[in-house]
Amino acid sequence: MTSIVLRDYQVKLKNDIYNSWRAGNRNVLAVSVTGSGKSVIMSDIITDGFRSGLRQVVMAHRNELVTQMSSHIARRGIQHRIIGPNSTIAQARTKHREEFGVSFVNPNAPTAVIGVDTLMARKDNLKAWAQQVDRWVIDEAHHVIGNDRVDPNKWGKAVKMFSNAYGLGVTATPLRADGQGLGRLFDGCMDDLVLGPPMRQLIEQNYLSDYEIVCPISDLKVDLKNVSKDGDWSSKTLRKAAKQSRIVGDVVENYCKYAIGRRALVFATDIETADDIADKFNNFGIRAASLNGKSLSTYRDHCLKGFERGEFSILINVDLFDEGFDCPACDVVILARPTASLGKYLQMIGRALRYLPGKTALVIDHVSNVIRHGLPDKEREWSLGRRDKKAKHKKDPDEIPLTRCPNCKKPYEKFRTICPYCNTEKPLPDPSSRSIEMVEGDLVLLNKKTLAQMRQSTILENPDDINKRVTAVAGPIAGKGVANRQLEKIKAQKELIDVINQWAGIERARGFTDREIHKRFYLTLGVDVLTALNNSKTKKEFENTTQTIRSWYEGKYSNFTYMS
Repeated sequence: MTSIVLRDYQVKLKNDIYNSWRAGNRNVLAVSVTGSGKSVIMSDIITDGFRSGLRQVVMAHRNELVTQMSSHIARRGIQHRIIGPNSTIAQARTKHREEFGVSFVNPNAPTAVIGVDTLMARKDNLKAWAQQVDRWVIDEAHHVIGNDRVDPNKWGKAVKMFSNAYGLGVTATPLRADGQGLGRLFDGCMDDLVLGPPMRQLIEQNYLSDYEIVCPISDLKVDLKNVSKDGDWSSKTLRKAAKQSRIVGDVVENYCKYAIGRRALVFATDIETADDIADKFNNFGIRAASLNGKSLSTYRDHCLKGFERGEFSILINVDLFDEGFDCPACDVVILARPTASLGKYLQMIGRALRYLPGKTALVIDHVSNVIRHGLPDKEREWSLGRRDKKAKHKKDPDEIPLTRCPNCKKPYEKFRTICPYCNTEKPLPDPSSRSIEMVEGDLVLLNKKTLAQMRQSTILENPDDINKRVTAVAGPIAGKGVANRQLEKIKAQKELIDVINQWAGIERARGFTDREIHKRFYLTLGVDVLTALNNSKTKKEFENTTQTIRSWYEGKYSNFTYMS
């Protein structure tokens, strides 16, 4: 049995899983970023169950990953049964003998490995066995949907068969493109969520490799409104967009420009385009192979082993390697497939982040996925709930859209006025068309007349003047009432000014210029500073904006204290 020592964060995540079960949660969803060793944690928990005599099943969400899952637990010396086609069992035995010198496949073992599709195809014959299972484990558990109120998908049906078992789902991305929630109170079957450390922490601790990103301009365009019901673009839409573009040539050209000699995974839109990309690489003398779900398993294995040995420089795939692929030698990911799914985007980039000493991964994004979803190591809040599709504004001032540098092609936060990588200044819009929307809150770019009018609009009328004017028309009682309300409005505006000034002070301390602070304000709130202070705003609107800013910064930065 191979001895594996868990890292500190893996020990913590494993303990959190057990503590959640002890607290009475039946199904636990564990989240740990791609490359952090989810399979190690899973196999350690399966090892515990093996030692305790539990009847347990490990489910692969795709049949292609059954042999990979089998190898993970064989590495721990665990005898296990494989439920699947004879060819899959034979393949697993061969892999075991190649790696361990012996096969750990045992048809009578209490631990089993099975693909979800096989389980569904044989559900009638396996029903009695499934009800005797004590624990199920499934990787890529964000696929699982279904509970007593929501009709299950095939993964949900698989989980439901193990009605007497405790469950563990593992994923790097606990969200779905269709917005459904994975919790039992929503659309899934999970009772609790336990979280591993964020990606940036693991990069800084040398458990994942750091990365660079370039975003070459591409003519591959997809209609943002043409998203299918599952939350991503359909294969037909992607195939059509690829055919109308120069994406094949762009991929090869930019690989030669930015990554020549390095091993790269290319994510393509469709099989035909993937094959064209492979042909183009091979014609350039760069050995490449195109793989997809229909490729023969023997051919896939041949290409993967060749890639690991450096015999292939490029593997092009169609929806095959975004989940379950592990190859530390891969240090380049080429995104030639747009996706509206944050989960798929993070999974694709994660393929290149497996750690090797001295390695800095490279992401070449031809299709604006990075601009669409943000940097991969940005901290994100996960939950078991549904995604709020109607949310209009970001809730965190650090969540700013990205833009592409016209010079070095690297992405950076849109509020910056100069590229942080090459110091290129963003092109300025034509002076005659510089509206607030055009300059995105950068008030410096507005002409003096417009800026003077906006500043004038922030001045509130003197309460005494209002009192005199209203008294002359409606009497002293009405005049006094209106004047008092104006005093309250002035106070609310002043509080907003104070809190904006505090925000600006913190941002200056973080190294941002006043222009960048104004742009950050606009991109966060959807309104520029002067418009937020406009005299047409009500007292309640001033108070709401003040509270929004306070809620962002109180607790987030220890040096932010609201001054009343």
